[in-house]
Amino acid sequence: MQTTIFKNIVPDETLDKEKKYWLQRLSGDLEKSNFPYDQTGPAVPGSDRVGLAFQVPGPLFSGMLRLTNSSENNLYILLLSCLTLLLGKYSGNTDIIVLAPIYKQRREGEFINSVLAIRTRLNRDLTVKEILLQVKQTLADANKHLNYPMERILYHLKTTGRETGFTLSET
Repeated sequence: MQTTIFKNIVPDETLDKEKKYWLQRLSGDLEKSNFPYDQTGPAVPGSDRVGLAFQVPGPLFSGMLRLTNSSENNLYILLLSCLTLLLGKYSGNTDIIVLAPIYKQRREGEFINSVLAIRTRLNRDLTVKEILLQVKQTLADANKHLNYPMERILYHLKTTGRETGFTLSET
């Protein structure tokens, strides 16, 4: 049931391995975030997307760069970890899934995915450093398996969200 484009780009054995990874990574009970929305989303997912521009104050940005050793990749991990912690704090959930933009595509041309599902399990005993390391490892693993289409994973997990109002990620 794989489309021709995926077969031409990625060998079947790689797709099978990646499918297995994502099904294992995203299986189990998925918590609805109960995140307080100030508005509802568009009737058609992906339409009418609105961005939010903001600036990080200079001293805070300098501190973030020092903390990440001026590495773009580490800064991305820091920001993704902060978002995960913030969503956990506001929602009260300990199982957080964020659809994060793919940092760098490995090949030019057809993009199979533009985002990866980063699932982080939080608990009160974890330190910030441990959460950073968990997000870093999860992101590294997800990047190794970025060729399997996320839409197909939703199909296999049978959680498109259309029936229940719940999707894999609400961020």
